[in-house]
Amino acid sequence: MYQSEWASDLVFESPAALREIYPALVRHAITSFSSGDVMRFLGAKVHGNFKGEVLSEFGRRPEGVRVKHWAGSNSMKLYDKFAVVLRPEVTINNPDGIKVFRPKEGSPGGEKE
Repeated sequence: MYQSEWASDLVFESPAALREIYPALVRHAITSFSSGDVMRFLGAKVHGNFKGEVLSEFGRRPEGVRVKHWAGSNSMKLYDKFAVVLRPEVTINNPDGIKVFRPKEGSPGGEKE
């Protein structure tokens, strides 16, 4: 798949329930994840040959607060929607660097390739 976007909506019982934990989640997302964490999550290897940029952004918008991390053109973000929805989202615009190793078909316990 060349480009894809994956999102999950976590619906809270009330806006107050989300408001209670969201500031801590945002603070954790912006202060605790290093460039290496972002790269590993988005499938990039952490080594000196990486030519791209890893960026993080915290933004307030009329709709709410968003945290976004990029490694190249791939990104992940977390934001609140409609006061009761927490949405983590991953966008893959360039899957070239993302490798998934798995056993050959028909050999579930076999060597991963």
